[in-house]
Amino acid sequence: SSDLEDTLSGLRKKEMSDAQNFAMLEQGLNDEIKHQGQEMDRAKNAKSEAEGAQATAEGELMEANKAIADDQKTLKDLQHDA
Repeated sequence: SSDLEDTLSGLRKKEMSDAQNFAMLEQGLNDEIKHQGQEMDRAKNAKSEAEGAQATAEGELMEANKAIADDQKTLKDLQHDA
């Protein structure tokens, strides 16, 4: 009877230890998932900001190219008139 009680006690202790280890592992994984979600949000925000900056730069480039074309036309007209 004592051997059975010892075995049962040992199994209960192992079960409690396994349950605690599982709970710690589960918490660690949940924390990592949360952290990765935050990293994903930061990356999405950075991408959005970069896309906005690119659109602004492309608009400025178009304006600069138009100004160059206008200046070249004015120069050509002046050279033609001279």
